[in-house]
Parts: sequence; C-alpha cells; structure tokens
Amino acid sequence: MSQPVTAKTVYAYALPEGTKPLAIFSSLYRFPYTQFLDSTAPDQQGGRYSTVLFQPVEILEVWGDKVTVTNRDQQLSLRGKLTDLLAERLDVWGQGEVMTDPTLPPFQGGAVGYFGFGFGHVKQRITDIPQAAFGIYDQCVSFDHAEGRAWYVVVSDSEEQARNKYNHFARLSSRSFLPAEDSVQPHLSWAPRVLPGPLKENVRRLTDYIHSGSFDRTFLCQYYEGDIPAGYDVLAHYQSLRQENKTPLGACLMLGGLNVMVADAEPVFTVNNKQIEVYHISNRTPRPEGSLRDHVAAQELANDQAVMDAHHRLAKDQAIRLSSLCRANGILGPSTPEVVETGHEYQVGSITRGVLNEKTTLADLLDSFTPAAIHSSTPLDRTLRVVSEMEHLTRGPAYGHTAVIGFNGHMTISLNTETVVNNGNELRFTTGLPVNANTEPDIWYDELVDQAEAALNRIGSDTEQRKASMG
Repeated sequence: MSQPVTAKTVYAYALPEGTKPLAIFSSLYRFPYTQFLDSTAPDQQGGRYSTVLFQPVEILEVWGDKVTVTNRDQQLSLRGKLTDLLAERLDVWGQGEVMTDPTLPPFQGGAVGYFGFGFGHVKQRITDIPQAAFGIYDQCVSFDHAEGRAWYVVVSDSEEQARNKYNHFARLSSRSFLPAEDSVQPHLSWAPRVLPGPLKENVRRLTDYIHSGSFDRTFLCQYYEGDIPAGYDVLAHYQSLRQENKTPLGACLMLGGLNVMVADAEPVFTVNNKQIEVYHISNRTPRPEGSLRDHVAAQELANDQAVMDAHHRLAKDQAIRLSSLCRANGILGPSTPEVVETGHEYQVGSITRGVLNEKTTLADLLDSFTPAAIHSSTPLDRTLRVVSEMEHLTRGPAYGHTAVIGFNGHMTISLNTETVVNNGNELRFTTGLPVNANTEPDIWYDELVDQAEAALNRIGSDTEQRKASMG
C-alpha cells in the first residue's frame, strides 16, 4: 500500500463564533463516509465535544472473515483481525506519532466508526451490513461546547498543505443544507420482525439454558422494519431525533450506502494518555411527565438500595476486568452510584478510573468491554451463538460500539442503545431487554413493547399503524 513518508503535525483554524455542528455536517453529509459524532466525550452528566469527519484517507470494513481496505490507490481484501489492522493503519497514516495540540479537543485525527454487536466473539453471517466499519481521517471539525469554540483541524505534512485543505473545507462548508426546524417529515411505519408467540418462546428457551447452567444472563432483541417513505431525508430525520431526544450522546454515520443514526448512546470508556475512565450504567428508567412526578421518580430510584447494590456488584465486576489491563495499584473505584439525568431517562451511573499498562492494546480493551460482555455472561461465545440462532438478523451497529481512536492514543467508546439503520432499501430499529433466571416471558414482552413504543415515538412514526402491527 502507498504510505506517507514524512512526519506530520496538527494544524487548527478557528471557526466563527456561533458555528453549529449540524450546519457543518449538512454541508458535508452527501460525501461518502461523512460522520457526525454528537457530544461524544462525557463531561459529568452531558457531552462536551462534537466532531464532524469527512473525506477519509482510508476505509476499513469487515465482511465475514475478511477486512476490505480502500484508499485512493487501491482496494484490498485481507484476512486478519480488524483491531490489528486499525493499529497498523493508524501508525502508517500518523507516522507513528503525530505532533498534537493540547489546547484543542482530544481527538485530532484518526479512526472513527463502529464495532457491531458480538464483534470478535462469534462468527457472524454475511448480510448487507458490515460487522464493523471505519474511516481513517486526517481532517475534522471539532467543537468544544464548554468553551463555545470550534476549529477545523487537519493533520498535514506542511503548513502550506494544511492551508490548502482548509481552503477546500471553507468552500465546501460555505453552503448549509440544514432543513428548517419546523419541516414536516413523512411518518414512519414499523412492523415487528418476530411475532409475540415465537418471541416469548425464545425467552422461555433462554431461561431454560440459564437454569441448566449454560450461562446466567443474556440479552434478547426484537427487530422493527419500515419502508423508506417518499420525501424521506436522513439529515432531516437526524435533526428531528436531536430535537426530540435531547440526549447528551448520539451520532449520524454516513458509511457509503449504509446510514446509521444513533438516537441515544451510553459512554463505555475514554482513554487519554494511558488514563482510562470506565463508565458503569444500569437501570435505565423512563422519566414521567410532570416536574413533581419526575422528581419523585428520581428520588425513588436513588433510594432503592437493591438497585444501588446490584449496580455496585456489576461495576465491581467491570473494575476487576479493568485491573488486569492496568498498572499495579492503578485502579480507583468504582465511585458511589448516582442517579444521572439523560434526556428522557434516569440512569444509575458510576465511574472507575485507572492507568493502563504499556502492553494493553485496543483488542484487549474491546475484549474486556465489548457490548456482548456488558449484556451477557460467560461463556460468552456459547451465549452469543444461542442468541444469534434465535434472532436471525445481525444487530450490526445496534447495541454495538461507536468508536473514536485517535492518532495520539485518545479513545472514546460508546454503546449504541437506540439505533436506526438505513441500508438504502429499508429502515431497521432494534430494541431489547435482559433475560435472567427469573424472567417471565409475558412480563418481559410487555416491557419490551412499552420500551419500543416510547422509542419509536421519539424516532418518529405513525402510531396508529404501529399499534395495529404490534397486536
């Protein structure tokens, strides 16, 4: 492959005050592999940074047991681990070490994309959705919401080359295609993939596996599918999601013929200069309408000792996994669980902090904090094989990770909890709930429908048609 041969430096150009992330994204989103990371880095209860990425220098996609690598010179199909290839290609395009700027937001060029649910743990069927997809970017637009500032950031061989790229960006971004906020969007009608009877039977089968000792918990999904209506526009849809959900984390990933809209996400971990913060989230509880009822719901959750104890046990398990990746005595936490407000939900959250040892790799981190490990128990491969046989479809980015991996070693990993996938032919939405030894299929199904109903209302749908289809 063609490889850069000169050392590189980060150059930044301040953008006018009041520059809006979605407006910048609207001017670039028609280019393949333009991605919008919406407040990706946690800052207490909200997000601090947003990033728009466009025109990658290289694209990596996983299809079955092969990784397709595409750059301006050629396209290759390789066998190998994506995590190893990502590390290799980041080293190539960043020349081992990029001269970064500590005054800018932490991501200053690198790889951005998603790892699908179950990635690396179970052999997945080849579908129209790659198991993982990443672009490697030497330019981006970064927003620091705490300071109210924005920059065009580029990794370049020289100041002259950086200025030329900035001028190119300025021309592209001079026209915004942002729809009017009061634009009327076409309704979306959704139909469940699996009918209630077979879905409940799958829950019963999973509890049988649990009682037999095969595993002790897992996570089962229902899939909803919808036609793409006339007049549908991805950007307008994502804009409406942002207005409706008001959650601190989200994303809109335009990955060639695949569009992924993350309406809600949970932070999993961030890494800066070997310092890692792991976020533990549990007990997602819908917020009731009315300020008094909302306050009471928050207090009840905070005072539920059983919930807090269960959260602490899970957080401690994650802290133990993290300890194997950190230096001796390099772990602090987990912190005391707290109730966190995130848009339409309350969550119980805590943080564990650590210092990674020098040998810890990206693959090590992903293996320890994979979406499958968060929702399922060991033996993980067996658990995932059983669930995948029941679900028939590949979850792809739904309940997978959105990942930001910088040339400078900065990493932000989030768990996609509400995701709309558009493959150009139809829309797909996936929702799910845990299954354990005490799960009652009828109760589980009723909770699933309530959760789907609330989520699809936020996503935008024809409620009457959807209720009829749910039965």
